[in-house]
Amino acid sequence: MQPPPPPPPFGPNVTGAVALPGSGPTAAVSWSRSSPGCCNGARAELAYLDRLDPSAYARLICDLWETGQGFTIVEQDIVAPDDSLAAIHDCEHPWCVHPYSVGRAPTSPMLGLVRFSTALVAAMPALARKSLARRPKRGGWTKYRGVDLALARPLQRAGIVHHDHWPVAEHLHRYADPTDPGS
Repeated sequence: MQPPPPPPPFGPNVTGAVALPGSGPTAAVSWSRSSPGCCNGARAELAYLDRLDPSAYARLICDLWETGQGFTIVEQDIVAPDDSLAAIHDCEHPWCVHPYSVGRAPTSPMLGLVRFSTALVAAMPALARKSLARRPKRGGWTKYRGVDLALARPLQRAGIVHHDHWPVAEHLHRYADPTDPGS
């Protein structure tokens, strides 16, 4: 009989970490097991999140942040432009984003395709938990639709500006009403 596998390094939502060389983990986030090939051939670990748990994404981000290593996220409905993962990995900026369209126009900063550097994560080790783990009377963890803004606001208040990378990433999500990103 085989011994049980070791526990996952980032908590219950991630099955392991496969890093691009020197970059920290790249987590391809999926709410289903039928995620498209969003990472254009780059090595990535899929983090399967429970669709019935709107706080799973916030906890995943905290788990990744609290490793002290930089990381990249590619959400399941984002197609990374050719060579974009290598470009954001090699970028000198601490917070890199590929804008993508939500409705009609490209939007940034969002978490669809984002990298947080090791220097940033190490300099602000409590940022994710302070931003995403709300007090119980406010409903617990930040829900998935609020995670991007909950991280962006304290970073911007600290004077850290996101660095946009181009071209715009392809966003596969199709909204019922193109003017309403909540549909």
